[in-house]
Amino acid sequence: GLTDAAISNGATGKVNVKGSINSKQSGLTIGSDYYVQADGSVSTTSTSPAVKIGQAVTATTINLMDLT
Repeated sequence: GLTDAAISNGATGKVNVKGSINSKQSGLTIGSDYYVQADGSVSTTSTSPAVKIGQAVTATTINLMDLT
């Protein structure tokens, strides 16, 4: 999932999971697919072992698609 804010190790916070919407991102390209990279970063690049997590619906909102 994606968080709404930076969460320190051992801290708690809200995490959006598949099938939900996260509107706390920035700099997204509308209509682009987004992937989680091996280092935990999110980008439009699909490099192995990247996993598709969703699609940008606005510059700040990503639809975390339920891909099951």
